[in-house]
Amino acid sequence: MDDARKSVVGELSVLSLDNSSAIEIGDSERLAPVSRVLAVQRQEAVFPFGEFAMRNYAAYTRPVSLPDLAERLVMKRVSPKPPVHVGSIRIVAASSSVIIQVGSSCELAAESRIKHIRHLFGEPPAGAGKEK
Repeated sequence: MDDARKSVVGELSVLSLDNSSAIEIGDSERLAPVSRVLAVQRQEAVFPFGEFAMRNYAAYTRPVSLPDLAERLVMKRVSPKPPVHVGSIRIVAASSSVIIQVGSSCELAAESRIKHIRHLFGEPPAGAGKEK
């Protein structure tokens, strides 16, 4: 990255970072975290091997709709390559394709797809089993 600059962070405290998240101190060309989670909760914890496959759920197979990036952007920089100074950052938790960055990036693309399934004893709710 030709316009790289200095990033200074006095203190960084992160309690929890999870599921394809990134912390970037400084400039970067491209950041693209992806997280795909299939969470299954059952009243009785019996999970036969191969019972759940992500390919069977539309949440993981449908294409992501992206914005039109053909728009031309004109930018005027007031002070070229100023350093980035941050005194203190405190993060309790970041999850599911989060980007925490001090600096700049040319390209960011984060994707998170999460499907929760709950199986309980008794009658299935109306419409259960319709979406795959």
